[in-house]
Amino acid sequence: MDKTFSSGEVVKIVGVSYRTLLRWEEEGIIRPPARDWKGERRYTKENIEEIKKVKQLQGRQGWKNVLKNLEKGRKLLHQKQKKKEDK
Repeated sequence: MDKTFSSGEVVKIVGVSYRTLLRWEEEGIIRPPARDWKGERRYTKENIEEIKKVKQLQGRQGWKNVLKNLEKGRKLLHQKQKKKEDK
């Protein structure tokens, strides 16, 4: 089983606040992570990469362009994940 990360671990890894993480999830900017049997969020490495990408895009482009390109980015991430699964 692949390692998963708690919200607290993700906040430290990525460098965003817990509230930002939740807001991005609520607004559909990032995909919601899986939850464990206690209902706590568990992030995969792929979730973390998506969050890092959003943070990077926000810094470079501002939110207007991040939201505009969000769907395009999700499609690219999905394609990359599918290629990994096919290998």
